[in-house]
Amino acid sequence: MYGKAVALGLLLLTLPGITDARKTEPTMEAVVERVVDGDTIKVVLVGDMPELFREESIRLRHCDTPEKNDPRPDVAALAHRATDYTASHITPGMRLTLREVGFDKYGGRLDADVEVDGVNLCRALIDAGLAHPYEGGKKDW
Repeated sequence: MYGKAVALGLLLLTLPGITDARKTEPTMEAVVERVVDGDTIKVVLVGDMPELFREESIRLRHCDTPEKNDPRPDVAALAHRATDYTASHITPGMRLTLREVGFDKYGGRLDADVEVDGVNLCRALIDAGLAHPYEGGKKDW
């Protein structure tokens, strides 16, 4: 996984306007494979790139939903509701435009703003009480 992240970082560095791996690419097209949880989706990226980089996990930028394996039943139930909410808005085969694409804090996934029918999915999850805004640091559920 580490090697793939390094290679993807090098690829992003070759894209126009990218000079720092922490910067973002304005937009990328993707086709949804599946919803992983409330704030993560698996996609196939569309465009001219090596096959190795096509399938990626995308984390909703600035968004944190609870973990499904949380030992607290109420938090785990909220996590399942967040996953169901995301799955009701993003379906396999749906084509998405990912905006402000960059690496997550660990470099293993990509972060992106995801809009569905003109609505930012992270904002919708937060407004529905299923997510917290996330800018890094300790998560508190």
